[in-house]
Amino acid sequence: MALPHFDERGRGLDHAITFSDGVFPIAITLLVLSFRVPTFLPATSMRTSSTPTDESGILIGFALSFYVVARFWMTHHRLSVLLRYVDSTFIALNLVFLAFIVFLPFPTEVLGVYDGATTAVVFDALAMTITGLLSTAVWQYALTHRLMDDRVTAAWRRGG
Repeated sequence: MALPHFDERGRGLDHAITFSDGVFPIAITLLVLSFRVPTFLPATSMRTSSTPTDESGILIGFALSFYVVARFWMTHHRLSVLLRYVDSTFIALNLVFLAFIVFLPFPTEVLGVYDGATTAVVFDALAMTITGLLSTAVWQYALTHRLMDDRVTAAWRRGG
């Protein structure tokens, strides 16, 4: 028995957009979980004037990844404003993209912990690249399957 075709306008579209919008703040919140309370030496008193351990790599990674995730959200938000319809393939592709958005804090923490080691940089860059490609794929699918409203002209779809 074949499944019925669901009209993903109205509430279906709203649910897809709301879910997507909820994932981005979660990813940004996960970025801050890599922060640790500074360790003071000696650890006998929090009032000592000892310098805390250097967490600058993690702080820089946080700032960079916050910016990247925020830019991905801005791009995705622009898409959601233009969407008028979603289908099952769009939803599945969007979920894969969102999975990578939520994954981004992990390579960021690896980059911060290993302070710019080549493997950590490559791992982080690969995660960012795949996420960017998935963002492009979501847009491209929406464009080629005419999921957007009439403000998106045929010339704009072709890139002209």
